[in-house]
Amino acid sequence: VGIDSCKCQANSYQSFDWNGNRICRFCPGLSSSVVGSIGISQCTCNPGFILNWISFSNSWGCERCQPGKYCNLGIQYNCPAGTVSLPGSS
Repeated sequence: VGIDSCKCQANSYQSFDWNGNRICRFCPGLSSSVVGSIGISQCTCNPGFILNWISFSNSWGCERCQPGKYCNLGIQYNCPAGTVSLPGSS
């Protein structure tokens, strides 16, 4: 009951502003989240992408999976020994 009943919409997550007030922020492009997500870690990047800190924009974003790896549900995995993959593999 009360403010805990207020949840962020799909494709957004709960965060806090500089004054400590609860706010909803949009998930980065190429990602999504369910209603009630409570952190950016609950924004799941599309297949072939992984959530990463992007220093030049000083923000979180979905980056294409690296060569030799594949990404699924926001996790980057190494390809098995003796195999390769193209950037953005899922």
